[in-house]
Amino acid sequence: MPPARSFFYAACLGITLSLTGCATDTVVDLTAPSFLDQPQYRMNVSEVRVNDQYEPSFDGGHVEHQFPTSPARAVGIWANDRLQAAGTQGLMEVIIREASVIETRGKKFDRYDAALAVDLRLYDGMHSMALAESNSRVTLSRSIKNTASITKREDMFAEMTRDLMKSLDASLDTNLRQYFGKHIVGTVNR
Repeated sequence: MPPARSFFYAACLGITLSLTGCATDTVVDLTAPSFLDQPQYRMNVSEVRVNDQYEPSFDGGHVEHQFPTSPARAVGIWANDRLQAAGTQGLMEVIIREASVIETRGKKFDRYDAALAVDLRLYDGMHSMALAESNSRVTLSRSIKNTASITKREDMFAEMTRDLMKSLDASLDTNLRQYFGKHIVGTVNR
């Protein structure tokens, strides 16, 4: 093969490989709620931990596992977006006590009842009792025609998660300012 042709093939192969190297397998869930437009609280702890204590049930009409972003996963996103560890010791714990969605089938409409209960607790690392704590619980119900397509249901599920988390964010934000104020070392606006 002439040198010019082999150089051309090598150059094409190099360009192809470098373009292929830019591809990513990361899947972005566009339906997931985001709180990056809200200030992030810098907490005087060395760790923020989400503790999901909710045990999902796959019977009795529970359908939270069918949501594009489950309510429990959305709480994890909230914690990541809104809380930042900025101290040298201690723990901020986000405890998910309930993250359920129950479907009730009807003759013409199906009803979905969602409940989300989250506790916040702050420990200083020296004492076993929390220095600050709060509880938040929000609920939401929606109905849809039982003949609705899977796409329409998934759209409604995504909207339910966003609306549920918007209510929870407002409650948790109030609680953070009211009960955790002396443990907040600042906020970050993004």
